[in-house]
Amino acid sequence: MSRALCFVAVLAAMLSWAVVAANQLSRPGEGISLQGTISSQAEGQMEGVLVSAKEVGGIITVTVVSDADGQYRFPANRLGAGTYNLSIRAAGYDLTSPSEVKIVANKTTQTDLKLTETKNLTSQLMNAEWLLSVEKSGASSENIGKLNCVGCHSLTKVMLSKHTAEDWPKVLQRMKTYGAGGQKLPYDPSQLPISLSMGSKPVGPDKEFLKFLASINLSSGDKHSYELLTLPRPTGRATKVIITEYDLPNKRFEPHELLVDPDGMVWTTDFVGPNLIKFDLASRQFTEYQMPLLKPDFPKGNNCLEIDKAGDLWWVGLKQGGVYKFSPKTEKFDAWKLPTGDSVYSHNGCLIVSPDGTVWNNEQSIRQVQRLHPDTGEYTLYDPFPKDMTVVPAKNPQPQGVGFLGGRGLGGDYSELAASHSMYGSAIDSKGIFYVADIGAGYIVKIIPDTKAVTLYQTPTPNSAPRKIQMDSQDRLWIGEYRAGKISMFDTRTTEWKEWDLNTPYHGTYDAGIDKHGNVWSGGMHTDYLTKLDPGTGEVTNYLLPSLNLNIRSVGGMDNRTTPASIWVGQNHVNKIARVEFLD
Repeated sequence: MSRALCFVAVLAAMLSWAVVAANQLSRPGEGISLQGTISSQAEGQMEGVLVSAKEVGGIITVTVVSDADGQYRFPANRLGAGTYNLSIRAAGYDLTSPSEVKIVANKTTQTDLKLTETKNLTSQLMNAEWLLSVEKSGASSENIGKLNCVGCHSLTKVMLSKHTAEDWPKVLQRMKTYGAGGQKLPYDPSQLPISLSMGSKPVGPDKEFLKFLASINLSSGDKHSYELLTLPRPTGRATKVIITEYDLPNKRFEPHELLVDPDGMVWTTDFVGPNLIKFDLASRQFTEYQMPLLKPDFPKGNNCLEIDKAGDLWWVGLKQGGVYKFSPKTEKFDAWKLPTGDSVYSHNGCLIVSPDGTVWNNEQSIRQVQRLHPDTGEYTLYDPFPKDMTVVPAKNPQPQGVGFLGGRGLGGDYSELAASHSMYGSAIDSKGIFYVADIGAGYIVKIIPDTKAVTLYQTPTPNSAPRKIQMDSQDRLWIGEYRAGKISMFDTRTTEWKEWDLNTPYHGTYDAGIDKHGNVWSGGMHTDYLTKLDPGTGEVTNYLLPSLNLNIRSVGGMDNRTTPASIWVGQNHVNKIARVEFLD
């Protein structure tokens, strides 16, 4: 039996929170605890300003967005009586007054907010806005593509640094010794297997790139040499949202993956530590479970999170060399060492649970798929890129999307193509056929379990870097195309593709999942948007979240029990989880 550490997550005054329907916000003053107008001298009344309220001493932050008339409203069942700190998010502006408000029970508090133009825009920029600013300054796409630092930290650290071209080699060399989540690697990065480097051994940066890094930071002065650009504030439908953030109890947690179980419990894995965390929304209580370590001296972070038919949870230890299962009913862990688990290079990306109860894992270090049979502990091994595989190219290849994040071109023969292969997200269809995203070369890989036959289907946008994938009830695969800034759908029954451009510069699309209404959702590593796609019309809505450079990875926390569906996301770099509810 594991030891559970429980944390009370809210004061007793905040017990009556529930899902709010859109019509509860239709008449100001009715069921509203706090409301007001947001304005600035530059714009007058302002639409699309995020207003956040956090009770003094609390861990919950509630955020609403001002409408076209500059009005904001907090439902009474979201803010109880108490004293709250107020903050706003509107790139280019700071809140001047007030910064604190007292709410009285059964009364609407009217508080108008005044904004002034900020004197420190660099503290407000998303990763995507930094990249857009650098692009418009004339930087090459090749150099911009190398600024893929966001797996560990925001680009603000790079842009506000004062390293010269001569300083950068030492900094970059040090960074190479750290892996996912900023964890120290257990090996010499110069000996990295070719599969983990996505087709090439690590090499020193060229002189042009070093000069580029020094030209975009503050090594030459106190101001950047280029104009700082921002993306537009939310408008229309994108303002009709309530976002509730919960501070995690341990400040070192990085919530990478989330899911909501049938009982409404929210679960998340820790990207940097040996932790599985449960959040009970009804009691506002976190419970932390510490998993057994297979390799105590290795990085302890986890990735992917799945639930099986029995309600048990499954995930992989990135560098722990094992597959883990946890039973919420018994609070017991089980662990299976992988065939490659003892290797110092063992790195496990994602897993998926098949309808037959077997568990498929992607061993990235040697490009091997490993299928666990939990009853016996035995593994069946698959080569996802055999020489006799079938390769199906895109029918009408599309150009890269808005904000290309780099990558490599594909060669004309198998040897060059194979050098680019690297696995990421995985999925299983209703027949038990396995699929994995080839993030390196831009394919979806299909593996027939019995025959081990492999077919590669190229994404409509070549070199799109398909990352996380989710299978729906119709055996359609929804795919986040990281380099292309797109979402695609692959119908596994007909092998037909559809693709949608999100038209958001440097979105860094990570995942894609469909809700009960047919809306497709995605998050990005470079923006702070939770993005909704209507596949029928192609309409894209970006819901801006209140925390800066939060690093959304998975959108697996879909809660289809609510109407409309709500989504839980992990804010990987700001130590929070968030519930996003939609008011239309």
